[in-house]
Amino acid sequence: MEIGPSMDTALYYTLSTIAQTLAGALAVLVAVVVFRLAALDKTLDAGRDVLRGLPGIPYEETWPVLRDRGYPALEALLASPPFNVHIGSTGGRECANAHDAYKTWGRITWRLAAALVATAITIALCFVALPYTPSVASSGNACRVLIPAVALGIICLGLYGWLIAAMVRRPE
Repeated sequence: MEIGPSMDTALYYTLSTIAQTLAGALAVLVAVVVFRLAALDKTLDAGRDVLRGLPGIPYEETWPVLRDRGYPALEALLASPPFNVHIGSTGGRECANAHDAYKTWGRITWRLAAALVATAITIALCFVALPYTPSVASSGNACRVLIPAVALGIICLGLYGWLIAAMVRRPE
């Protein structure tokens, strides 16, 4: 069976469409991520400001506790000697939100990095294969190029969904 020019065209358009679709989707997603990270940064700053505003309490000692272990651990630290301080409900809420924002920030940036790497690999595969579409199509090896490109494209879309879930989900 001879493969005609229609296979060349189909292969060319499939590879270029995968690359363009992933690039466009990732560009929109990165814009949304930037806005979400800016909002998380404001929440982090509010929690840090509460800690910096506590008289006689060293920020350098309290921030790592809040950041890594959460508000209950911070509250226990502040209630014990030598501090014997209670933050209050508003400050406590801001501190708890800062801890949640810190966890969310890490989850988002890790998932964004995974999505960026997978997308770069997929787009690179498509770009490398595009000039060779006539020879690939005529040799009967189109499936050896299409299957990995489509599989990687689907993986990228899954990673985008995973990233979106990190942006909208409340931390545990």
